[in-house]
Amino acid sequence: MTGRAVLQACDLADRLLTPLEETLASVSGIPVDGQRDLNQQVEARAVSDFERLLGVVSTVAPGTLQNTAPSPDRKWSAASAIEEVSDQQAESDAEQLLVVKSCQAVALYAADTALLTPWSSHQLNVAARRLLKQLCAAMPTAVAAPPQTASPQPDEQDLIAAIMPAVLPVLSPALLFQGTYSRSPGKPTKEGPDAFTRRLAGRQLAFLLRQLDYKHLTGLLLSAIPCVLTIVKDPSPSIQCYGLHALQHIATEALATDLRPHQQQLMAAAQEMLVGCDDTVWLVAAPTSCTVICALGTGHVAYQNVVKELLRQAETQCYKQGRRLVWLQAVKPIFKVLGLHVLRFFSTLMPLLLGWCQEPDQATCLAALQALREVIKHTWPRMRAHASFLWQQLQHISMSRSLHGGNAQACKGDGLLSADADIQSCVANIAEMLYLCGGPPFQETMHDAWVSSKNPAADVMLDAIKLHIAPEQTV
Repeated sequence: MTGRAVLQACDLADRLLTPLEETLASVSGIPVDGQRDLNQQVEARAVSDFERLLGVVSTVAPGTLQNTAPSPDRKWSAASAIEEVSDQQAESDAEQLLVVKSCQAVALYAADTALLTPWSSHQLNVAARRLLKQLCAAMPTAVAAPPQTASPQPDEQDLIAAIMPAVLPVLSPALLFQGTYSRSPGKPTKEGPDAFTRRLAGRQLAFLLRQLDYKHLTGLLLSAIPCVLTIVKDPSPSIQCYGLHALQHIATEALATDLRPHQQQLMAAAQEMLVGCDDTVWLVAAPTSCTVICALGTGHVAYQNVVKELLRQAETQCYKQGRRLVWLQAVKPIFKVLGLHVLRFFSTLMPLLLGWCQEPDQATCLAALQALREVIKHTWPRMRAHASFLWQQLQHISMSRSLHGGNAQACKGDGLLSADADIQSCVANIAEMLYLCGGPPFQETMHDAWVSSKNPAADVMLDAIKLHIAPEQTV
């Protein structure tokens, strides 16, 4: 590919990246912040640019596109490459610039179910994915990726991992700027990148990182984590969500040994992200915070601060059904990681769970019972002291749900009976766990209760322990 063809392709990529804000500002009814979809005219132009860029890249013979590592002191621009286009290094630089800009365009438009992209569409997603696939074919076999990750034919992860060291310096001015921003609509933002610029950069970084597995993330964490943590603190909720999704992916995929050097910063971010966030951010912040705990474990005392903040938010903010359901779903995995350390937080945790178990809202009741089951499963050596009390609480829940089920015979179409059946099944499961870990005195008490009961089969909890008390009566 000639240097001029490469630079023309770079110009096409620039059109996909830089004029988007101006185009949105000029279209009536579409705000600059990109909260609405592009109109058909703008979308058609973007698809056309993708097709032309794809046509240029597709002319490259497979495996011939250069992948020279960028110099940290070099300013990447088409203008600088034009000045030295006769030089072999300039041609190599231009090809590197083409790969970087093309991957940025892909990261801006390619679909990701977790990332909000109001400026894209199905057609743009298809075009972006085709371009990414063609770039992989044009990259050389010896792609600049870690030796243990390089495959015979570079795939998308190899390509993205190879160009990330060149992409991060391009995005970092918008991501790492330590400006002061105002959440109040009436107060203008102080000097620094505007919300739209930060949103585009945040979306690109989040998309690229979320395409990589742990092998490809290992060499990027040192430079990527500061950018991600800065986005997590952004005052704009939509930008903050990009950072949270990226951080959740890193905490899920990366090895604990790779995350440990960043442990203090990650734990601090996991605590801060929970404070003062709106309902939209909470949907991502609570799961991300718990994922960070699961990734790093209890090796650092800072985990206690994160768990305390989770409980504080549950006490003060989870009176809303949506928030508490997100909280209950998010915290279940951390009980396995904390193990007996959960006992440190029993005085706050158990009243919350038992209170929610008695909520008339069936979704909350079931989610709280499932969380309680996880707590008992991972703290069973200490359940002897709590088995009797928990049994009484579960009996009350089971009886109230049985009465509710009896009144819901006419509501089968609403799914109430199915939800109550799930609740009763969870109660029975917890009852059996309590019997097994409650110790001999508690088991004797339950045996006496089962013998004295006129119809133990009618009691969900007593029927659940029948196998252990009277195995001969078990069918």
